[in-house]
Amino acid sequence: MATLKEDFDRIMTAPSSPWPRQTLWRRLRSRPRLSALIEILFFTAVCAAIDQFVGSADRFISIDPHPFWIIVLLISLQYGTNEGIIATVFSSAYLLLYNLPPQSINQSMYEYLVQVIYRPILWTLAAVVIGEMTARLKKANAELLLENRFVKQREQQITKSYKNLKEIKEGMETRMVGQLRSSIDSFNAMRNVNKLNPVALLRGISEVVRTVTAPEQFSVYIFSPNGFELIDAHGWEDEHSYPRGFGPETALFVEMSGAQRIVCAINPKDADLLDTDGIMCGPLIDPINGMVFGMIKIERLDFMALNATNVETFKLMLDWAGATFSQARQFQKAYGNMLHSTKSGVLSSAFYKYYTSYLRRVRDLHQMPFFQLVVKVNDLTYDDASDRIRFGRRLVSFTKEHLPNDMLLFAKKSNHTEFALIPMGANKEQMQGVANMLQAFLAVEHEQYPDLEFEYEVSEV
Repeated sequence: MATLKEDFDRIMTAPSSPWPRQTLWRRLRSRPRLSALIEILFFTAVCAAIDQFVGSADRFISIDPHPFWIIVLLISLQYGTNEGIIATVFSSAYLLLYNLPPQSINQSMYEYLVQVIYRPILWTLAAVVIGEMTARLKKANAELLLENRFVKQREQQITKSYKNLKEIKEGMETRMVGQLRSSIDSFNAMRNVNKLNPVALLRGISEVVRTVTAPEQFSVYIFSPNGFELIDAHGWEDEHSYPRGFGPETALFVEMSGAQRIVCAINPKDADLLDTDGIMCGPLIDPINGMVFGMIKIERLDFMALNATNVETFKLMLDWAGATFSQARQFQKAYGNMLHSTKSGVLSSAFYKYYTSYLRRVRDLHQMPFFQLVVKVNDLTYDDASDRIRFGRRLVSFTKEHLPNDMLLFAKKSNHTEFALIPMGANKEQMQGVANMLQAFLAVEHEQYPDLEFEYEVSEV
């Protein structure tokens, strides 16, 4: 807007400008336009030729209105006062130079003077009046043009502002939807990671890290006697590009296990500590005993995401992971001391150890042997324990329905790969009879679960 105003002021004050802001005298002193001079000379030459070859060679002095009214009016109307005065001068010079009319006897000097100069005077008045009207019209047109430019520029600015506002609005909507989506994804990720197995929990934390902080590369480490050992990594292009462990002698291990704080490359001291191994790292702490059981390290993160908000979010995520891990470990501890396995319904492996220890003491005291029937399950799909757990449930039903009431069924191993049937006081021959009954049951189970292979043997407790 200021540029247009400056242009307008410059035009108004230009030497050749016809605007009323300049005085008439200054406009008369300004340089006339060359095109106007050429038109005046051309018209004068044409009139002279017509007068010389067609007319009476008196320069049309006897004709009224004089033909030079044409050039005076046209030049004044087209160019303005300055050029109109020049047209008047040329016309007057052509008309009167060496062509003065004779003075009659009855004319006074004043009457003769009026007869000579009345046409130049009328031409001059017409040039000034029409030229000034033309100047005012041009000024009005210039003001309208300037106002039109103002309006167009204002319209462009309004349009640009509207587009910017629309982009900001869409960006805010996208950001709000993204934050809502991130919150939902974070909630779903945390809900899915809510496992009661500490090892599975540590592996599941990776999904939460990916959802909450969206790093390009990150890794999860677990605490061990040898320091921090890698258990999961995401986005690593070369598995050997970053350390797979941090021993007790490393500065990062000392900082994680000693100071127990988040280190970030934003801090120059932390940047030296991380070196080229990452940009942010934090310990996983058990809130009950304050012990460090692992750490999460982010190796690559978008520059715009490296801010105080994400650092605080990372800290909250570490606190959540520590609390969840502590709960899972407490559950595993309590689960290990349970009498029954909650998954299959058999007596637990912890109770098996306690019960067999008791039977051995009784055997040593009373010289009474105790026998057990051990069933081994070879699972071709070892990572999936669902078939073994279902087999354990069916084995419980078989024991209740077909075996003596004093027969106890144990999970000899907690992963349900071995089961033990222990009666009260049965000898080896009686246990062999139980084994024969079990053989038919195992044959049916193998048909139902082809991935499971069974072995059994009778042994002394």
